[in-house]
Amino acid sequence: MIPPGRFSRLDKTRHLRDALRSEVLSGAFRDGRLPSETELMTHYSSPRQTVRDALGLLRDEGLIDRLQGTGTFVVIRREAMPLLEAQGVNGNLHRLVVRELRREVVPLPPPVARKLEQEPGAPGLLVDYLIFGEGQPWSLGTNYVRFPQAEALRDIPLHWHWYELLERAGLTIGSSSFLIEAMVADESVAMHLECSPGSPVLAFEQVIRDEEGIPFDVAFGRSRGDRFALFSEASRGSGFGARLP
Repeated sequence: MIPPGRFSRLDKTRHLRDALRSEVLSGAFRDGRLPSETELMTHYSSPRQTVRDALGLLRDEGLIDRLQGTGTFVVIRREAMPLLEAQGVNGNLHRLVVRELRREVVPLPPPVARKLEQEPGAPGLLVDYLIFGEGQPWSLGTNYVRFPQAEALRDIPLHWHWYELLERAGLTIGSSSFLIEAMVADESVAMHLECSPGSPVLAFEQVIRDEEGIPFDVAFGRSRGDRFALFSEASRGSGFGARLP
């Protein structure tokens, strides 16, 4: 059991870390340099050790680096994408840098086949690709597309992002469901995303349906937690809800 005094100090460090982390990821430090320890102590009314411990947590996470005699600097800037853009339903997704890894017809795995309302082993088009930010890979995507929709995608190059590819193929998104969870990178994911096996990643599972509600695309995504985030805005009565895909 953690002694009460120690518990309180850990909480205060966590609270300060969360506040500083929010500022780092929102781009508050435009020149990439954080205020000095003394300035942070004054601004957050925190003792020096709490400030140092909070900065240490951010450094351990890989978001900042501390150079003795020079200062504290942001080393990773994270891409934050609106959730509705990530789901492909509003058509405003900005251009991304992508690299296609694999595209071929494969037997649909049973869980994917069920989501696509197909028989297990039925043919489907598999497309693997990487998404880059600031020249570094931050997301790995795998899409399974059922036929006949897959036929429209077979020979169209992937330029900017998946939804742009669907649009050029004449495939319309009627609805999209998204499951988001945390997991750790396996060896394959770590190799593609250039991180260590066991590193935290955001995992996505998506089902895309046409305007008649028929599922035609199942996607699995893995994104580096230190380089990618999702945000969402909603208002009361907007009809936002959640269900498993």
